[in-house]
Amino acid sequence: MDSKLLVKRTLSDGRSYIVQPYHVSLEGLESATICREDEDYDIMVKNIFLCARRNDVIVIIYAVVSNHAHIAVLANSFTTVENFANNLKKVQSMWLRKKYGDRNILKGKDAYISAIDTVSYARSVLAYIPRNALDNGATNISEYKWTGYRAMFCNGNSLKKENDTLALHERRIIAVKDLTTRMVERFLHTGDNLGDVPWLLNSNGEIIPASACDWQYLEMIFNHNQAFFMRMIGSVNTSEMTYISSANSIRRLTDQEFLKRANEYSLSWYKMDSKDLPLNMKVRFLEYLGKKMHLSVAQVARCLQMERELVTKCLGKSLSVNK
Repeated sequence: MDSKLLVKRTLSDGRSYIVQPYHVSLEGLESATICREDEDYDIMVKNIFLCARRNDVIVIIYAVVSNHAHIAVLANSFTTVENFANNLKKVQSMWLRKKYGDRNILKGKDAYISAIDTVSYARSVLAYIPRNALDNGATNISEYKWTGYRAMFCNGNSLKKENDTLALHERRIIAVKDLTTRMVERFLHTGDNLGDVPWLLNSNGEIIPASACDWQYLEMIFNHNQAFFMRMIGSVNTSEMTYISSANSIRRLTDQEFLKRANEYSLSWYKMDSKDLPLNMKVRFLEYLGKKMHLSVAQVARCLQMERELVTKCLGKSLSVNK
């Protein structure tokens, strides 16, 4: 893990934690859509922030298109991000079922999560996410409403880029913390107490990205250079990023996250750390892990102190031979 990626953020308990970035990808069925109308996009964006708040996750940037969504977040554990992703999938499914009667759009679809462990990978992810707007028919990313792109490089001024997209008579801003309970239910479709959030809504009732995204983190990753960010958006390898976040990709855990989760399973089953298991027990343990996690030969061998050939033999073709 590159130390530049680690930052301190205050979470819901008021304490400061070291957090790191993750990439979350949520897709619907190939032949169906998650968002059909503007209301669906708006609900999805609001659900991203609501679910993030409930699960102590901080949103850096996001993009919602017709049949999938990408979100970059900061969190202090992989498990926390999983909880966020599963919560988002659940509440969006509830919305689709309520509005359209659709029960299967997100059925059997995982939220794919990658732990971002290098600065170069972070830059690729943070540039790739807003670029998804172009795949949804947008001709200009800055004019696409359903991404956090407008939060970036405006010096935290929530109104600057927002006002650029609104007619003069529409430039009315609403602070979510000042809304009554009934208005929160009307605008955000939730009963959550939002009296402590900094979020702002524009005159259309849509969340203003700069009031809700951690734009400081993205700008730091790009050395506070907007031109650098723009060049990266134009040059990012979209085919590679699409593969990484697709259903065929591996959930990328850092070694630390992998060991933490492996030890949780090992302690519950064998009452000892995974790396301390005798070799014959490690072989059996790998069969169990393969049902619980996506694995790579290199990471398993490295973290469990096993020979790569043995790991490959234990789990065969189901493993990804990543370096």
